[in-house]
Amino acid sequence: MTRFWLGLLAIVVTGCIVHQTDETPGTLVQVNPVQPGSDCEYGGVAIESGSDTNANGVLDPSEVTSTQYVCNGSTSVDCGSASTLSGEISIESAADLGQIGSATCIDGDLVIANTDLTSMPELGGLDTITGSVYVVGNSALPSLSDLDGLRRVGALYVVQANPALTSVGALSGLQHVQSIQIIDNATLPDLSGLESITNLDAGLNITGNAGLTSLAGLDNLVTSSAGIDVESNNNLTSTDALAHLVTVVALDITGNAKLPSIALPALTNVRGTITIEQNAALTDVSLPALTAASNGITVEQDAALPTLEFPELLLTGALDVTSDTALTSITAPNLAIIATEVELIALPAIQTTSFPALGTIGGNVSVGAPLSSFDGFSTLTSIGGQLIVEGVTAADFTGLGSLQTVAGNVTIEQNQNLAAFSGLTAFTGVGGNLTVTSNPALMPSIAQAFAAGITVGGTVTIE
Repeated sequence: MTRFWLGLLAIVVTGCIVHQTDETPGTLVQVNPVQPGSDCEYGGVAIESGSDTNANGVLDPSEVTSTQYVCNGSTSVDCGSASTLSGEISIESAADLGQIGSATCIDGDLVIANTDLTSMPELGGLDTITGSVYVVGNSALPSLSDLDGLRRVGALYVVQANPALTSVGALSGLQHVQSIQIIDNATLPDLSGLESITNLDAGLNITGNAGLTSLAGLDNLVTSSAGIDVESNNNLTSTDALAHLVTVVALDITGNAKLPSIALPALTNVRGTITIEQNAALTDVSLPALTAASNGITVEQDAALPTLEFPELLLTGALDVTSDTALTSITAPNLAIIATEVELIALPAIQTTSFPALGTIGGNVSVGAPLSSFDGFSTLTSIGGQLIVEGVTAADFTGLGSLQTVAGNVTIEQNQNLAAFSGLTAFTGVGGNLTVTSNPALMPSIAQAFAAGITVGGTVTIE
């Protein structure tokens, strides 16, 4: 179940729209209104899909296998003195197009769903939608070209489950929109037609488009003041179109099964989090200019990725690298500060970590990988949270000679070769508890002597 959130605009979609797609025989897509509540604080819609297993033409509750909540946000868009239609305008057949007339603005939402239309020329005069636009489950629609006059959309522009759609170029004319969501359009090959976009003020979600092989069309994108999500596009093989991207609020590249590499040569600043996760074929990540990821970097479950290098990275909110089974090294020669946490967990092939400029980690540190030494942390002086060391192959703590304090708990457990605390030459104290357990090569007397030589703010447990 997925939620896409946007600020504060309350909209209501009435009725229930069901469409049988051509993507998988017997697959239905349904759009239901969501009133303000726990799923969407300010209301929105739920886009549900699943197989029509009983062949009754209705998506029954028991058949729903995917639900995406599209939640409303705030808008400053209004119709002004334009020719206006008010409320939700729903297009389900050619006959519904006649209601548009000479209107140039809809003070509400435009929902185009459950149609077999190939064109909608009657919509060509629309300039403004104060609410959201939903183009969902239209079996024969090849493009959005009849909406290319739209300039302002108050909240969302959702393009989902349109199996014949091959072009989204009409989106390039938008001057205001909060979020663009391109989801589950099976034959969309790329994003051609968007080449005029250099600065994107809207969130961009590109998810589950089975025929998408590249992001061509975003070739001139330089900045984004919102997030970009590229997720579960199973035939995507290139992100090269993002080569000119310099800054973005957040970047999520997840679950793209055939993506072999991610190269973002111009990216310098991610104001939120960069997430690279579950890309099974990924063997190379190149971020040569990245200097800051303010909220953090997450690299997780990329099974074929052998190395990670961040040559210019100075600051990150967090560094979470977990379950990357082929990863042998992580290198960030200029990284000085990690503001929150570090997780290095379930990395069975790891051999080297190198952070020669790292002085401070503001939060928790979890090392649950078979590191043979701590040489990569040679300049680390303080840890602002807890420290967990589990499953390392190191015999001692050589490499942590600069570490002085850990503000939280310290837990050292299940390290088969650990036999001494050598290397912690500057270490003076633990703010919380000290727990040393299940380290078969470590004599209790050695652990007790270590504990006696430092300040421990909490309890000491040695087993």
